[in-house]
Amino acid sequence: MAPIDLKPSLAARVLSLPEGIRYRDVGRKRKQRRLDALAASLRKQYGPRALRRAETPGVPHVATGFPPLDEALGVGGLPRGRITECVGPYTSGKTTVVLKALAEATAAGALVAVIDLERTFNPDYARRAGVDLSRVLLPPAEDPLQALEVVRYLATEEGVGVLLFNDVANLIGQDHAAAWLSDTLRRITGALHRSRCALVFLTTTLGAQDLAEGYPSGFALAHYAAVRLGFEKTEGWTQ
Repeated sequence: MAPIDLKPSLAARVLSLPEGIRYRDVGRKRKQRRLDALAASLRKQYGPRALRRAETPGVPHVATGFPPLDEALGVGGLPRGRITECVGPYTSGKTTVVLKALAEATAAGALVAVIDLERTFNPDYARRAGVDLSRVLLPPAEDPLQALEVVRYLATEEGVGVLLFNDVANLIGQDHAAAWLSDTLRRITGALHRSRCALVFLTTTLGAQDLAEGYPSGFALAHYAAVRLGFEKTEGWTQ
């Protein structure tokens, strides 16, 4: 008996789809049917919310007013409900960046608070940076302990959008200051997340060109901060 040539019929079937697509599609459909059946079984047994698609939720934030920095931060700005630390020497630009963030927050209708232990808050400069001064709170901060107590209180208030602590350098040399700060941070972590307040600490490095060398030793802030921004002086201004 002469052999039967099946090549033409096979060629017609295979050439009806691009090479490799037919068998991959069949496999995918089969797997998808199995997954759909499994999902239906789980929802029937455990309820309609038993399975949900994984999604990346947006992180509440306050824009800094500097789009490249917001993009680099990955969430669009300084995260709310978290701690941010801005570290650098005097006149390195860290205060200006934070003031622009305060301006963004007040423009959105939020209240902001400045704990000015450094006594350097300049209302005129803040206004020129865009801050709505009518929405700025300046709580008393006569000494480091009182300043940290105010942080504990305001961090739990849902109406405060941004809370600025100026400056961690003022805690250096104070008896038990490192322990006070650590205790404060430990206590407010959960409350901060619920209040959605962006807590920002300014830390001025003293007497060192390198940020790590000038950072105060024994302070736990670096371990609690979700974002740490390092600022350095340069010979010229960068726009």
